[in-house]
Amino acid sequence: MSRHVHRSVIVKIRGKFYSGAAVAAEESFAGALGETVPRVVIDLTELDYTSGAGLRVFLKLAKQVQRVSGNMALFGLHPNVREVFSITALDSILAICDDRAAAIALVQ
Repeated sequence: MSRHVHRSVIVKIRGKFYSGAAVAAEESFAGALGETVPRVVIDLTELDYTSGAGLRVFLKLAKQVQRVSGNMALFGLHPNVREVFSITALDSILAICDDRAAAIALVQ
């Protein structure tokens, strides 16, 4: 699910983010980004689990956004998801904010 707020696209990922969901998510991201310079905020408040395939989607999206001089931030990571980002060092590559307002402000 995605929506636009303050010139940003907010994408919400729910449940478990694994290989079966990764393909659909990539398609959803592509549709949500459209033709403009992307300002992407990813809401993970309802994400319970992510696999390596899910992490690859985040990295791929970050590269796409960076390539066109956009900005991307994530927020709302549950402790177990946050730990996966920390173990894989993605928290040093991707912008992770404490809340939605901070993520929106960061990508503006």
